[in-house]
Parts: sequence; C-alpha cells; structure tokens
Amino acid sequence: MDSKSFIPASPTNSWSQSRRQADRQCRFPRRFRHQGIAGQKGVYDVEVVEVKEKVLPAMDDAFAKSFGAENAEKLREGVRRDLENELNYSQNAASATSSLAH
Repeated sequence: MDSKSFIPASPTNSWSQSRRQADRQCRFPRRFRHQGIAGQKGVYDVEVVEVKEKVLPAMDDAFAKSFGAENAEKLREGVRRDLENELNYSQNAASATSSLAH
C-alpha cells in the first residue's frame, strides 16, 4: 500500500495464498494523517474475497489478425513504424516550439 492508504504496509502484512482470513498487525506512523491513531499499534481483519490474475494473450498470428495485421511479424513492424512516427512527430513539435521561443 502506498503512503495514502488508510492502513500502512509493513513486512508483517505479508499474505499467504492458502489463507483467506486473518488478523493483521501494524504500527501507524507518527506522522499518520489520522492523528488519533498516529504512532499507535493497530490490528485489523482482512478477508480475501477474490484473487485475479491478468493473463496476456500469446503474441501469435491469431492475435495479430485480431488487429487487422497479416501475421505477428507484420503487426510488430506496424507497431514499430507507428512508434517511430510518434517519436518523430513529438521531436519535430518540440523543435518547432523551441525555435519559436528564441
């Protein structure tokens, strides 16, 4: 969790995939945004409701065809060309802006 989370993260907040419920302990930082619990120990209950994993599709010809490309190699070439064009456009725009400033 980041510093804006309600419950601070710590090494003791690790989680075992085999557990679905647990009590977790933490110590709130002294400069915690909620002054009433800043610097104090806390215990909170955690229940894992669902675990999701994002699975990316294979970069194969079927994937390429779903984007209208002939095959995976043609898709790579098209993406590379698009990225190079975008880079050139950005560089030209920055150069034009820089020239106008001088």
